[in-house]
Amino acid sequence: MKRKAIQLAGKSLVISLPSEWVKRYNIHKGDEIDVIPKDNALIVSGNSAIPEEKITVDISALDFMISRVIGAVYKSGYEEARIYFNGEKQLHEINKTLKATCTGFETIKTEKNYIIVRNVTTINKDEFDNILRRYFFSIISVANDIETAMKNNDKKALNEICQRDENINKLADLIRRFVNKYGYLEFKKTAVIYFIIEQLEKIADIYHEISNYFVSNKIERKMTDAICRINKLLSSFHDLFYHFNLEEVNEFGKTADDIKKDMAEENLPHHFYILIEQIFNLNSSLLIAKL
Repeated sequence: MKRKAIQLAGKSLVISLPSEWVKRYNIHKGDEIDVIPKDNALIVSGNSAIPEEKITVDISALDFMISRVIGAVYKSGYEEARIYFNGEKQLHEINKTLKATCTGFETIKTEKNYIIVRNVTTINKDEFDNILRRYFFSIISVANDIETAMKNNDKKALNEICQRDENINKLADLIRRFVNKYGYLEFKKTAVIYFIIEQLEKIADIYHEISNYFVSNKIERKMTDAICRINKLLSSFHDLFYHFNLEEVNEFGKTADDIKKDMAEENLPHHFYILIEQIFNLNSSLLIAKL
C-alpha cells in the first residue's frame, strides 16, 4: 500500500497508519510505536501482543502427507488449529506428529471427525539466540559422538545416537516456527536464516543415516578419518556463523574442496559425499546472512 508524506510543523514529515493494522493491534492515540530504520525501509511495530492466528485444515482425503501438513501448520506459527480427519488411523498419525515435533501444541478437544490443538507455550524473543545455539550444539555433539563411536567400533553407542535425531527435529521445528512468526532479528535476513536452519536439519538427518548405517556395517579407518575431517568443517561453519571473517570463509571453502578431492579417491558410503556437499553449500547463505 502507498502513503503520502505530509509536512507538519516545518520540517517534520508524517504518514498515516493503515486502519486495518491499527484495529488489529489495538493502537490508540498516545500509544508508543516502535520505528526501526532498515536501509530504505521502516519497520513499524506496536507494543500489543500479536493477535492469535487460527486455521482450519481438512486432511481427511490424505494419507502419505498427513505428518507434513501438521508440521507445516505448526511451523507456520498458528496458535490454534482445527484439523478434520477421517478415522482412527488418521487421528493416530496426527497425534504421532504432534508428539514427535510440535513442541507446545496440546490437544484441547477431540471429536468424531476433528481435533483442536492449541499452542500452550510462549517463546520470549530474547531466548531465540540461546535456542539457536543449542540447536547448533546438538548437531555438532551428535557428529562428534558418531566420530568417537566409529573410532571405538562401538555399535551400541551408534544405535543410541540414532535415537537423538527426534530431539534435533523438535528444535529445528521450534526455531522455524519462531522465525515464521516473528522474523529474524535482522528482518531482511529472515529468509536466509530460515534456509540455514533447514539445511542444518538436513545435515543432522544425514548424520543420523551414517550412524544407522554403521550399526550393521563394517567401520574402516578411512571412514573414521573422513568423518573427522567433515566434523571439523561443520565446526568451522558454526564458528563462522558467530564470528564471521572473510579470510576464514576462504579457508572453509579450500578445506571443503580438499576433503572432496581426497574422498573422490576413496570408496566411502554415499552418505559421506552428500554430507560434505550439504555443509559446503551453506557458504553462500552464510555470506548473504553476514555481509
